[in-house]
Amino acid sequence: MRFLVRSACLVLISGLCFCLPALPQGKIRLEPSNLGEAEEDYRSAQLDWLNADPNLAADLFKGNPQEMHKRIQRTADLRDQMMEKKSVYLDLIVKHFNETRARVAIPDAQIPIPELRRDLEDEQSRLLGEQERLDALIHDLPQDDLYTLVAHELNVERTQLVNLQNSVALRIRGLDAIGKNQDAVRNMEANDPIAKNLEAISKIWESERDNTKIQREHWKALYAAMNKAVDGGKTPAATPPPAGNTKPADTPAAKPRGALLPSRDSGRSLAFEGTWKYEKSPNAWSGFGEPVQVALELHRSGSTISGTYNARIPGRRDMRDLNLTLQGDELAPGKAVFRWVSLVPAAHGELTVQMGGDRRVLLERTKSSDTYFPLGMEVLLPLQAP
Repeated sequence: MRFLVRSACLVLISGLCFCLPALPQGKIRLEPSNLGEAEEDYRSAQLDWLNADPNLAADLFKGNPQEMHKRIQRTADLRDQMMEKKSVYLDLIVKHFNETRARVAIPDAQIPIPELRRDLEDEQSRLLGEQERLDALIHDLPQDDLYTLVAHELNVERTQLVNLQNSVALRIRGLDAIGKNQDAVRNMEANDPIAKNLEAISKIWESERDNTKIQREHWKALYAAMNKAVDGGKTPAATPPPAGNTKPADTPAAKPRGALLPSRDSGRSLAFEGTWKYEKSPNAWSGFGEPVQVALELHRSGSTISGTYNARIPGRRDMRDLNLTLQGDELAPGKAVFRWVSLVPAAHGELTVQMGGDRRVLLERTKSSDTYFPLGMEVLLPLQAP
C-alpha cells in the first residue's frame, strides 16, 4: 500500500512539472519592495563603482593591455549595475510622488455650508417654538399638588429642548469654522497653486529618470572607447561618437587625462558633464566640519543641465545625509546655478557651481528652505566625464 501511495505521488509531481511553463532564461531580478530599499541599493552600487578603480584613467596606458581590459570591463559592469539600480530607484520615486500628488490634491467638491446652516437655523427656530409652547403650559398650570407630576414632566421636556438648542448652536458654530477654513484653502490655492508646484517638481524627477537611459548608453560608449584606445594605443575620446560613426584612423591621439577630463576649451557643451568627488583637504571646504563624502554628477539635455548631488557632511550637532536632484542653466562660461529638490526630508534650494580650467569645481550651497541642509562650500575634483 505504501509503495502504491509513493508511486502515485511521484506521478502527480511529474505531471505538475510537465505542465508548468518554462522559466525564462537569464537573470531573475528582484525589485526592491520600497523606496528606502531602492535608494540603499543605488547608493551602495554608486559607492562600489566610485571606489572600485579610482586610478583607472591614470593607468590606462601604463599597465598590461590584457589587465587593463579586465579592469575596464570590471568598472564598466559596476557602472552599468549602478545605472540599472538608479533607474529602478527613480521609477519608484516618480511612482511614490504621483501617489503623493493624488493624496494631497485639493478636491473640487466643497461642503455646502450655506445650505447646512439654513437647515440648522430652521431646526433651531422649531425648537424655540416648542420651548415657548411648554413655557405657556407651565405658566397656565394651577398651583395645586394634583398637577405636581405634570409640571415635573413639562420641566424635564423643557430642559431637553434647551439642550437640543445648545447642540444646534454648537453645530452652527462648527459649520462657520469649516467655512472659514474652506475659504482660506481656496484663497491659498488661487494665490499659489499647489498643483502647479507639484507638477514642476514631478517634471524634474521624470526628466532625471529619462536622462538616466541616455547616460547609461554614454557610459557604455566611453568604456568601449577606452578598450579600443588600449588596443590601438590611442587615447579614448572625451565624448562617445554617435552610433554608426567610427573615428577616422588618422585622427591624432590626445593626452589621456585631457581626454577623460576635458578642459573648458573643449566646448561649452562639455563643461558641466561628468562626475566629481571630494578629497580631504584642509582648505577645500567651509561649514560646520569637513565633509565625509561628496559626489556630484552632471549631464546635459539640450540647454538644461541636470544631475545629482549626494553628500554626507557635518551639521551643527550631527551628520547630515544630503541626496539632491539638480536642474539649472549655465549663466556664463564656467558658472552655473542649480535649483535642487530633496525628497527626504522634503525641501528645495539653490547652489552654484564654478569650474576652473583644470575642471575642478567650487560648489556652494547658497539657499535652503530647511535648516537640515547646511550652507557651505566644497572644492570637488573631476573623476570621469561621460
